[in-house]
Amino acid sequence: MGFARGFGKLLGTSDSGYARNKDINLEALVKRLEGKTQCLCETLFPAGQTEHYRIYTATMEIHKKVLVRIYSPTTTNARGSVKHPGEMLCAEAATLRFLKCSNPTIPVPTPICCDDDLDGLVGGALHREILG
Repeated sequence: MGFARGFGKLLGTSDSGYARNKDINLEALVKRLEGKTQCLCETLFPAGQTEHYRIYTATMEIHKKVLVRIYSPTTTNARGSVKHPGEMLCAEAATLRFLKCSNPTIPVPTPICCDDDLDGLVGGALHREILG
């Protein structure tokens, strides 16, 4: 319940996960990323949007610059509620699980977080050199 409640505050949603608006509180996102990963997030700003995700560039203490994908649904039902609110929690869980991993250079089919070099690997060449 705490997981849903925290992410609900981030997206301006109720505890059930239904979106009331599309505004994302960047300050809350930074605090949530720092709290879950236990590393500093120095900067965070919008980098784009896909059909169901908002992409943010974050400079984090252990991963340098990464892209954070946040579920921000554009598809709603007749009442204006998100059709699949459970996907919001799954997307956040996957993002936070990735940010906590010790080797962020694993290849992923649809990157949740990735470096700017666009080499298909999360973390980028510079980070791989640091890890050895």
